[in-house]
Amino acid sequence: MIAQVHESNKSNVKGNEFWFSNLHDTRYFFSPTAFGLRQGEGYYHHGYWMLWQFQYGLSDYFSIGGGTTPFGFPAMLNGKFSMEIDSSSNFSLGWFWVGNLFWGDFEGDPIVNMPY
Repeated sequence: MIAQVHESNKSNVKGNEFWFSNLHDTRYFFSPTAFGLRQGEGYYHHGYWMLWQFQYGLSDYFSIGGGTTPFGFPAMLNGKFSMEIDSSSNFSLGWFWVGNLFWGDFEGDPIVNMPY
């Protein structure tokens, strides 16, 4: 039984390994995009095992996320409201926090604490 067939070409084969396209367009490597998740959708992602992150849709318009490195620092949290304006445009706003959640001086200033 064949579930899916993928065509390989120079753009999706690196070395002898097939690389799938980005399945999670809601995030760049480190920051969010305007694409949102629907209620109950979620995913876990890692960037070369150095940055682990998760995202989860609490409703069709609001999602939360977080992540860290294998060392526990820095850690990041975000909340995002997003909606589709039309078939080719999205709108989003949220809050992005990066700091130290897990060890050391918990009362220190965050590295990033900003709306977007």
